Amino acid sequence: MKAKPSPHATSVASMIELPQPLRALAAYRQFIVYQLVPDTARPGKTFKYPLDWRTGKRADAHDPAIWLDHTMAAATAAAFGSSYGAGFVLTAADPFWFIDIDECLLPDASDWTPEALALLARFPGAAVEVSQSGRGLHILGRGRAPEPRRKKGPGFDLYTERRFVALTGTGALGDVGTDHTPALVQLVADFLQPEPGAIPSEWTDGPCEAWRGPEDDHALLKLALRSVSGASSFGGKASFSDLWTADVDALARAFPDDHGLGGYDESRADAALAQHLAFWTGKDCERIRVLMERSALNRDKWRRDDYLPRTISGAVGRQRDVLGDKPPPSDASLGAAAITGGEASGRSPKQADILLDIAQSAELFHAPDGTGYADVHIKGHHETWPIRSKGFKHWLMRGFFNATQGAPNSDALQSALGVIEARAHFDSPEHIVHIRVAELSGRLYLDLGDETWRVVEIDAAGWRVIDKPPIRFRRTPAMKSLPIPVGGGSIASLRPFLNVQSEQDFVLVVAWVLAALRSHGPYPVIVLSGEQGSAKSTFSEIVRALIDPNVAPLRALPREDRDLFIAANNGHVLAFDNVSGLPTWISDTLCRLASGGGFATRTLYSDQDETIFDAARPMILNGIEDIVTRPDLADRALILTLEPIPEDQRQTKDELWAAFESERPRILGVLLDAVAEGIRCLPTTRLTKLPRMADFAKWVTACETMLWPAGTFETAYCGNRNDAVERVLDADPIAAAVRTLMAKESIWTGTASDLLIALVGVADPNVVTSKTWPHNPNVLSGRLRRAGSFLRATGVNINFRKEGRTRTRTIHITTSPN
Repeated sequence: MKAKPSPHATSVASMIELPQPLRALAAYRQFIVYQLVPDTARPGKTFKYPLDWRTGKRADAHDPAIWLDHTMAAATAAAFGSSYGAGFVLTAADPFWFIDIDECLLPDASDWTPEALALLARFPGAAVEVSQSGRGLHILGRGRAPEPRRKKGPGFDLYTERRFVALTGTGALGDVGTDHTPALVQLVADFLQPEPGAIPSEWTDGPCEAWRGPEDDHALLKLALRSVSGASSFGGKASFSDLWTADVDALARAFPDDHGLGGYDESRADAALAQHLAFWTGKDCERIRVLMERSALNRDKWRRDDYLPRTISGAVGRQRDVLGDKPPPSDASLGAAAITGGEASGRSPKQADILLDIAQSAELFHAPDGTGYADVHIKGHHETWPIRSKGFKHWLMRGFFNATQGAPNSDALQSALGVIEARAHFDSPEHIVHIRVAELSGRLYLDLGDETWRVVEIDAAGWRVIDKPPIRFRRTPAMKSLPIPVGGGSIASLRPFLNVQSEQDFVLVVAWVLAALRSHGPYPVIVLSGEQGSAKSTFSEIVRALIDPNVAPLRALPREDRDLFIAANNGHVLAFDNVSGLPTWISDTLCRLASGGGFATRTLYSDQDETIFDAARPMILNGIEDIVTRPDLADRALILTLEPIPEDQRQTKDELWAAFESERPRILGVLLDAVAEGIRCLPTTRLTKLPRMADFAKWVTACETMLWPAGTFETAYCGNRNDAVERVLDADPIAAAVRTLMAKESIWTGTASDLLIALVGVADPNVVTSKTWPHNPNVLSGRLRRAGSFLRATGVNINFRKEGRTRTRTIHITTSPN
């Protein structure tokens, strides 16, 4: 490499703007704030601790929730003080690699060591800067290579992921965007292959001759879990119990992560467990593999063909003693480690106590309604389950089986759950638990519902998929997963799957979806009507599948409030199919559920306790007839009429859904783009006039410029509301009669009794004798008040007054241009 940083380069005082050689990193929102802390044990050295920029506390650098763009990270670090900086997090998803060369400055500080210069020569044009200490170098570039078997080479470390780089900009040269894949492949081949002799050549399938231990795995594990197996025999790192149960706190103390990621070094823990088992099994490689796969450390990386065999072989090669050479270490006070063995007194622990010991690894908390929850670690990710749910019970019973090779009895399980629930309620913090969507600190979160519990985080800068969200979601058995969203799509790709008749109707459907992606209401109700063959049910299923797919996407309308609110408690979107009419009570309940409202009922098997449901939910209704006839629900609705699909344009369900699933990731991506635009623009969005669903209208107006020209939604929404007014007034015999009466007069005044007589004179005789016609003045007054806002929209104004000394109640009706 012809260019090299000067050993006397001046430190960059501010990194608010990345220097040109590092500028390509700015396209990635993977920057964190870190703190420099002196290492008292090594003068001149420092620790670099990643921080959560929101709290200033130490955090996991690999948690996307704390990532920022470079400008924000650098500005935050500068605001924190001189001992803070901005670092870039390397991940498997980005194309960058990083070589760290420590202590490569010659003693006289005249130049860099020949070894360092030789490394620089391998990567001509790559970015290079002087490290924080001033005595090392960083080389950064683009490229892909087979994963190296070792990270450490002679005098350098290579990282391609799970590492953050403390950028300095000092003496920066070259360009981090330059691709060096061939040179990287050659470096791995030259220096980062396994050391000869480090791994035994023979894979053993039986114990060595010196071993004297139980052949039964269950008996062997009981013996191992009863021992200290750590402080003296295995280097003072972690006990066998700590490793077997994956005790995160104990492992973080024993194997701190030196990559700045928080938690513990998983590879070192794997190696330690393998070495423990090498002692207990007599270096039986095959038995070690079988037992390791039963442990709580088990993770996806172990599925790789070479990883676990190399880890086990290396541990067997390092371990000197085996069980039988000398008595195994023991512990007089076993505590949690005795979960499958006897206590010091010889008495076996009770099953409930074993279950309580297993639950120690769960993080307990309670929701505002008092429900107890547990965060549990499963196969490298966290899951949140109500303590009384099947999910948590299954986790607890799996832990019991792993520890004892047996099953707990029902009484022990119920007793343990009762204690765990009490601890969650009285001794643990309170957290809000969400279903499918959530909001925190100006960010929205969408639960993908997949098996690794990933979440999409959305803010003003865009969206990203993260593994460790800062909020908690719960899952229900009927929830289905969403696809990983993909950027670069177009909202137009959604329209072929929806039987909409106009661009205005399509805009309203997208507006409803954007509203449903928020964590709080009010939400509009989308109402679909049309004759058979207009794809109402398929329309409803596809719209729901965009944000809240479900095993049973469409359901019949519940028969009572309780069932409706239970459904709302178990899903984000409610979709009701083939609705033939809305009774008054359910129309009112749907209004409460759209705007946000509560429902209380007596808790089952209790005379005093109440169960409270408090929620707002997006809803879909479909039916053949015009099912929304009451003005208060119509005011909250988007009402669309679907036309029958001609026979020559129909598709089979399999064809339609296959095409939709192909497009769904890109459709979701463009919807998330619009949500990010809404978050960015909402604070400055202003409406010329506020409709009934003002929050909904403002939100969609803030989002719409990502999808179509400004004002498109307002035009479509106003037109739909006008149509809804006409539909409702036509369906209301009293409203229709008032309009007929006022078509001949500009002012009408009188009592409710007088008006009832006047309306009978202009209404259809068949309507007057029907059950829907009011037969007393009080009912008429109520009907007029309910229809008042929609009549006013057509230029008919109704006012109720009390006049005269007798305070006679009169009704004044006037007409005005609408």
